[in-house]
Amino acid sequence: MIHAKDGTEVLENLQPVKSPGTGVEHWGSSYFGPRYSTAEASAQPQKLKPSKRRNWISSHIALSTRPVLQYRREVAWEPVFDPSKIVDELSAQLVRLGGGMSAMGPDPKAGGGYYLFVANGSLELNGETLPQWSMLYVDTSEDKFEIRAGRHGLEALVMQFPRDDD
Repeated sequence: MIHAKDGTEVLENLQPVKSPGTGVEHWGSSYFGPRYSTAEASAQPQKLKPSKRRNWISSHIALSTRPVLQYRREVAWEPVFDPSKIVDELSAQLVRLGGGMSAMGPDPKAGGGYYLFVANGSLELNGETLPQWSMLYVDTSEDKFEIRAGRHGLEALVMQFPRDDD
């Protein structure tokens, strides 16, 4: 199943959230399901089962200006983390596509599914245009997913889960 959430809707529904760990209040959003849940894991993308904690921080990711992105001629996949340091299917990559271009996303069955976050430009999905800040989740029941850029291009963060995180 593919779950999609329009980034405009998410930004329009920001709410103050108090961090359960630090007590610090910040603005937060919920893309898929509740932010915090004590319920058992479900098939929904946000109610994940407990896993190894991996707090990786990337270096700055530079995004393209609109004309550079729109007129890009080649698909680029850029790893966010050093792939030699990852020992399972976990990965994070930035895909860059010019206006109207497409590329096949990773096989969700090769890992534990993945999130695709629209960092710049827009994503075309089933006749809809998902703008910047939108997100979708591709679970392991899906075949490969075609990532299609909107008319001004797309830069999306593709974050794949490992198959089993026990």
